[in-house]
Amino acid sequence: MHVLKGKYGGFCFGVKRAIDETERLGENNYILGELIHNDSVINKLSERGIKTINSLDDVNFTEKDTVFIRTHGESKKTFDRAKELGVNVIDCTCPFVKDIQKIVAEHYSDGYTIVIIGNPTHPEIIGINGWCENSAVIVNSAEEIELIESNKLCIVVQTTYSEEKFDKIIKKITYTKAKTVDIFKTICYTTTKRQKEAEVLSKLSDAVLVLGGINSNNTDKLFEICQKYCKNVFRLTDPNGFDYEKLKNFNKVGVVLGASTPTEQFQEVISNMEKVTEEIVTTEIVESEDLKNAVETEVETVPEENVVEASVKEDAEKPATKSEMEKAFDSIKKSRDFKVGQIVTAKISSAKDDGLTLSMNNAKKDFELPKDEILGEYSKSEYADKVGQDIRVMVIAKNPIKFSEKAMERVLKEEAEIEEIKNGKIFEVTVSG
Repeated sequence: MHVLKGKYGGFCFGVKRAIDETERLGENNYILGELIHNDSVINKLSERGIKTINSLDDVNFTEKDTVFIRTHGESKKTFDRAKELGVNVIDCTCPFVKDIQKIVAEHYSDGYTIVIIGNPTHPEIIGINGWCENSAVIVNSAEEIELIESNKLCIVVQTTYSEEKFDKIIKKITYTKAKTVDIFKTICYTTTKRQKEAEVLSKLSDAVLVLGGINSNNTDKLFEICQKYCKNVFRLTDPNGFDYEKLKNFNKVGVVLGASTPTEQFQEVISNMEKVTEEIVTTEIVESEDLKNAVETEVETVPEENVVEASVKEDAEKPATKSEMEKAFDSIKKSRDFKVGQIVTAKISSAKDDGLTLSMNNAKKDFELPKDEILGEYSKSEYADKVGQDIRVMVIAKNPIKFSEKAMERVLKEEAEIEEIKNGKIFEVTVSG
């Protein structure tokens, strides 16, 4: 049996941050509402003495007690009440939900009618509604929006809402009495990635398992998407609550994890499959079509002066002379050996007053690395002791070739930060245009 899994399955950034924070809490601390939609995680926290409460007024707090605000967020009144009670609060509201709360609060104070597209019973929506004095109109269709009597509308959407459904609702709005309509597509980017992956994965699979808590809205959406593209889709609330005999006749099985599902539960699913099939289950990571297309279209363009195939074909009866062939080959080889932005490893061959001389395998000549492009304060005597050692540098120019150690460090730092951003790091930017 072959198992396909999405790259972005498991805890999202907001949930992971909340779990990490609660793990630092000691006994006799409290979580307001269900931390995440996963019974196994809730049970582990309970075993550690961390209690789940439904209201701040359910407990007689002491000065030492701490109340944890979950990723779904809470209303403004909840924070005000905690302040009145003098309770220490750790706010782990997901930053994306925080953004919605801010949008709603600001637009409500400016006289807008707040419209939230989403599930009215979901704790995220209830919390957001609490930032406009519970006056929001919660809808699930364009027709409901068109019926609202208001001159100014502010439309936001639940972070885990179906992107496809949201786009359809917005496009279907043909008439509204409002003169001003501000629309904010506040679906979390990880939700979008998961939904696209679920679509791709379900198209490739004979059967799909969707694993997530019974109350998990984002898992429900993933389940709906998979049902559109695969005939055999099963909803699991935990890895052990399913009859894996149903999968014995399928070759490719997809496994989709909700945002509140620990990744270790995927391994439990695999283990249960292997018990039934009595063979090793192979796994493969599947990414969305958008990501695949991005990889496939990332083709290097060869400079025109290095293209020799066309001219050779046009004059096939006159073979290129040896010197012409050598010239073309050398030109292409030179182009492929070094590319601007490429990081290469060279050997320090000498240290001079103005910098280093570098040598490389298969290179006929040495290269210069100016002292201004070397990390730290350059010392000829220190580098003289490093002759023969390797150094990594980046190609910053061609014809002639120029290297830089400083540029390499900058790029590596940027790439590391971009990777952190891809994984959910919150960051600030300046709008320049």
